[in-house]
Amino acid sequence: MQALLLHTDFKSQAIANTLWAFATLGLQPGSSLVSALITRSVVVQKDFNPQDIANTFWALASLGVQPGKQLEDALNQQAIVVQHEFNSQNIANLLWALATLGLLPNKQLVSALTAEALVRKDLNPQDISNSLWAFTTLGIQPDTKLVAMMTDAWIVSGNFKSQDIGNMLWAACFLSIHSPTAACQLIRVLAPHHNTITLDDIQKCNFHYLNQLHQFFVACGVDESLRTGLPVSILALKETLGPACHQAFVNEDTKPSKSQQQVSQTLRGMGLFVTG
Repeated sequence: MQALLLHTDFKSQAIANTLWAFATLGLQPGSSLVSALITRSVVVQKDFNPQDIANTFWALASLGVQPGKQLEDALNQQAIVVQHEFNSQNIANLLWALATLGLLPNKQLVSALTAEALVRKDLNPQDISNSLWAFTTLGIQPDTKLVAMMTDAWIVSGNFKSQDIGNMLWAACFLSIHSPTAACQLIRVLAPHHNTITLDDIQKCNFHYLNQLHQFFVACGVDESLRTGLPVSILALKETLGPACHQAFVNEDTKPSKSQQQVSQTLRGMGLFVTG
């Protein structure tokens, strides 16, 4: 492949765009090309801007390719250097990619991205749901001010998709461990839009998404601080969607994420029996 022959001439944008193109087209690049581009990325790491960083991680996550420790550390450090140039989509895509790859960002990067997210005015529902989903999947309790800001932005947007709502409900389960008030506020915001999630939507969703909703329903049943603050309309979702979500949870063999492990530990601490 010509790209493999020329990879030593690639700059950061060319690397990011090449990987992004493969991921967007749903094409799996050869392992030799991926290895070459990753090696080249480490060499030119200081040339990466926020979009290059976000697109590279997003593409690797979409392709199911681990970046390797050297590239992970290099781009994490570069992200801190150029943190003030990140926009909301860059932040959301980077967090989503790291969570999808199972890569825990260091505290300095989390603080940097949080600080930038707090001053952005261009948040959309997908950015918000992807960011909170990522925090939850990584087991990172987001800054309370960030959650409040995202909740306010969500209210203003008024544009809700079932996937976004499902991600937000699942995130609320995790938030409820340390910030039950914030979790209940988030769910109350979602309440008027719960009918956006339909049984037809559920049947089209993947098992992972259904598992998230199942965990939300379980949390509502066992967490009193969460349950008492929930609108009846949200709890009514369980009657319609609960069986399909439970069946997906039973059928899928998954490795628990950090947040799922924390939720399980909390439930065991309450004297409840948890398997998995």
